[in-house]
Amino acid sequence: RSAVKTFVFHLAGMNLEAKEYKHPEYSGNGCVQAVWKMVCNTYFPRAQRGCSAGTPTSFLRPCRNTCENYVDACQVRCCDEGVRCVFERSEETLLQVGKSTAKSGYIDALGPSFRCTGAAWRSTGSLTPGVFIALLLSFLHPLM
Repeated sequence: RSAVKTFVFHLAGMNLEAKEYKHPEYSGNGCVQAVWKMVCNTYFPRAQRGCSAGTPTSFLRPCRNTCENYVDACQVRCCDEGVRCVFERSEETLLQVGKSTAKSGYIDALGPSFRCTGAAWRSTGSLTPGVFIALLLSFLHPLM
């Protein structure tokens, strides 16, 4: 429920109607897909390496490229400090003076990684530079 609520609220914040994106993986909207993946990687993290069924494991936060793909796909622009996916800071709580809590963003690693949750690419239908170069070379090779 929390994942669905987060997805719906996130889309509402961008003035998008969630009921129009019941299957975000097929939507063709790169931003909606990035939000969907970010929510899934947050609420349904991968299990730690070597764990067995029923054994508690640590939460593996999403990899930084999950956030970077979202920032890129949704063209996020924010704040004086800019958009940062990887950060760590302490904040004093208003209710308990002298007590501070640690706030942290995404893990500073590209997924897939054993350190975090997330994939290596964004599936937008576009070619990655490596695939593009390989295709280009395959077409040029017979001409050489």
